[in-house]
Amino acid sequence: MKDSELYELLSSIEGFQVRRIMEKSEYSQKRDIHFAFSITSNEFPDNKMFIAFDGAFPNSKPTYFVEDLFIPHVEPDGYICYSDVNSMVNPELPKEIIEETFAKASKTLRDGISGTNKSDFNDEFAEYWHRNKYLEKELFIQFCAEVPEDIIELRYARFNNRRPKPDNLVVASTDEELKKYAHRFFNRQVPDKSKSLFIATISEEYHVTPPKYDNFWSILELREFLETNMDENSVKQLHQKLRLIKRLNSKEYFILGIPSKNGKVLVAVEFSGLKSNIHPLLPDGGNCRIKPILIVRSDKKLISKRGGAEEDMDKKKILLVGAGSVGSKLAYEVIKLGIGELTIIDDDDLEESNLYRHELGVSSLNQNKAKAIAMILTKEFPYTTVKHHCLKLEHCISKAKIDLRSYDLIISATGDTNVNLFLNKYLKDNTLSVPVIYCWNEALGIGGHACLISETQGSCLQCLYIENPTFQSRVSFSKPGQTFNKKLAGCSTSFVPFSSLDSMRTAVLTLGLIKDFLTGLEVNNQIISWKGASRYFVESGFETSGRYELSDQSLFEKRFNLKNLNEDEKCKVCG
Repeated sequence: MKDSELYELLSSIEGFQVRRIMEKSEYSQKRDIHFAFSITSNEFPDNKMFIAFDGAFPNSKPTYFVEDLFIPHVEPDGYICYSDVNSMVNPELPKEIIEETFAKASKTLRDGISGTNKSDFNDEFAEYWHRNKYLEKELFIQFCAEVPEDIIELRYARFNNRRPKPDNLVVASTDEELKKYAHRFFNRQVPDKSKSLFIATISEEYHVTPPKYDNFWSILELREFLETNMDENSVKQLHQKLRLIKRLNSKEYFILGIPSKNGKVLVAVEFSGLKSNIHPLLPDGGNCRIKPILIVRSDKKLISKRGGAEEDMDKKKILLVGAGSVGSKLAYEVIKLGIGELTIIDDDDLEESNLYRHELGVSSLNQNKAKAIAMILTKEFPYTTVKHHCLKLEHCISKAKIDLRSYDLIISATGDTNVNLFLNKYLKDNTLSVPVIYCWNEALGIGGHACLISETQGSCLQCLYIENPTFQSRVSFSKPGQTFNKKLAGCSTSFVPFSSLDSMRTAVLTLGLIKDFLTGLEVNNQIISWKGASRYFVESGFETSGRYELSDQSLFEKRFNLKNLNEDEKCKVCG
């Protein structure tokens, strides 16, 4: 839409008057603005405003700016944040788009000027802080500790990076954690001597106002801010802790927690030019230079929650048996649930023939699968402890490498019926009440399954099999008695044909069951399945079973009937 057309359209809208088309030099070039118009709002005639459009309007929304107004949701260049940037618009109604968006922008101004949304300053405190004109550009803090509710001492180490990158301060709860996270996040070794800093939090009931973008607090103003917005006991406790510091560093750091609707917002300051060993936050502390510092939040609770992890998952320990096609996919995704510890067992090495259905690539060829995955996950996910054993499950048990009782859940992703039945019988024979989820693919994309066996229930994995004379699955989508193994060369290259997509579908099915079990949504023994198209399977000369003919709804409704599948035969394992 041309600027003349926009001018005519804007002139027809009530609520503001168009004064003139603005020159490009009058607005920020950092934003995608093609046309901008100076306007006078009927409701806010004393505030200088303008409306701007990018080249996509009316397929996009206009933006609004106001000058010299420090209220929530107005950015340093005056940009008014009035709605979700991803909200939809109807390009057939350009006038209505402007009317609706202007009404929302006006509400933001109205609430800010009246003080109705003053508490929103708490939620956006860090945004204002990190956009301050005086923000220290040569340093940022990587915060890896748990955010406290009171005043505690933390440990930090400063790393000097090559320009133009800023230096970074890694902050953790203890020296041990500091070493671990410095290595995992930055592949750096912590200096022999770390240092301490304090973090204090503002009381929940206080609504606070950040420093303005073009100004920052003096040390006197920061002291006053803390004394005004912290309860008396907290201020006293902070002063007591600061009095215990015998010798100050050339630069000192302090972190402040601001309560918000979504937890604590963290900001930090740097003190320099210290002229005594009395901490500058103390009433008798001397004057000093003070700057705001950028904080990058890397604490587990924040980043795992943002990624969709469940609360308290960090206390869970999981054993994954099998790091093949399905298991390798599960390993990566189980960690993203936020679990605290994962142990992987597999005695097999990665070969070229594995590459197109495994998560590992050529850089891990001829390496043990469990070890290779554990090394990658340890590097990429700093808050989960990942262990591995390059052995078969039976050997891990016989050599006491693992204690099955220590796990909240065992996942068996080997796809090997013998291993699964061994594990099932071992747990029953030794009365170990450890829940297990067994998962496996069927051949040629016809389906996959995940079976939850909780030891508090009256059935087990063996209930799903017929002994006649070898084990045959009652839940298989393929007719019994068929063989699917293929060979690339000799017997050593034998494999069951299925694709990475099949493994992904089985992994997704299993992950849903894992999450539901760990969060208490599903606790009963059950078998759930996904069913693929049968065309390729049938064209390859194979036959489907009667269970394949069941609808997806019927399969779901019958998922709890493990015991009934054995046609009232007595199970040799669970009776």
